[in-house]
Amino acid sequence: LALAPHQGISAFTGPAPLTPLAEGRTGVRYAQGPCPPLAAADPQRRQTALSLDSAACLTHGISPEHVQTALQQGQLNSAYTRLGKDGIYSRTADKNGGGALAVYTRAVGIEQRSWKAQGSGVGSNDSKVQMILSPAVLENPGHGWRASSTDNMGKVPGSTSAHQAGLPVNDPLGRAPLWSRQTESARNSAFNETVRGRSPQANNEQLHWQSVPLQGNLKGMLVTSRSSFDMLMMLPGARPDEGAPGRGTVRFGEQDIPVLLTDGANPLLGVLKRAGIADSSGRVR
Repeated sequence: LALAPHQGISAFTGPAPLTPLAEGRTGVRYAQGPCPPLAAADPQRRQTALSLDSAACLTHGISPEHVQTALQQGQLNSAYTRLGKDGIYSRTADKNGGGALAVYTRAVGIEQRSWKAQGSGVGSNDSKVQMILSPAVLENPGHGWRASSTDNMGKVPGSTSAHQAGLPVNDPLGRAPLWSRQTESARNSAFNETVRGRSPQANNEQLHWQSVPLQGNLKGMLVTSRSSFDMLMMLPGARPDEGAPGRGTVRFGEQDIPVLLTDGANPLLGVLKRAGIADSSGRVR
């Protein structure tokens, strides 16, 4: 059964390809089309702009055996892009309008020093790789995304159960209108609140329509088990740092992406700063 991505867990759930993908292939078998527009702004309310000042990074959990596929595709993809309308979506979250159509990430604030390197919730255990992404992707006007400071169980932020009435049950793309229930201001407010202050909001989520590009956005990868680290070091172009056990790089295009093995209980921001993935303020850009 195919599981949809949820709460920062990868969309890859089947066996990793045995042969390399062709260069430039995105892995999208079923395109979702343009992201639906945001809900109309309420002119009676103050509008909130997106602010990345307090944002350290976005994280995404992925199984180590699927990292090579993601790098070859150059992006993280939703479950729908692989399974399409007739795919088997096993979880309720897959059918609520968000799960099957989105790539999920979590956001970390620059003062949230208690956020653990292993992450939080689904997609955060010793069998996962934490991809560290720049939040700057959220400023791209062509990148469709929604945000919540809590777990919506696959519902698109801004939508309610009542909004699902009359929408097709077995066609994830037919539930795309739910993506037009959140205003830009509400989305920005949810994200800004997520990364503000010292207390992490462990179940926050960003839903990215169809895919997340890795070029220019992937800044590092953290693993919390030796087996995961060794698996990444077997990828083409990967190089362990002989002078620093538990460190290495994986080749992505013309870049060498840092890979770090650390205890899952270590503070994420401290690990990223020491490795130079984040600056002295904790920002990953």
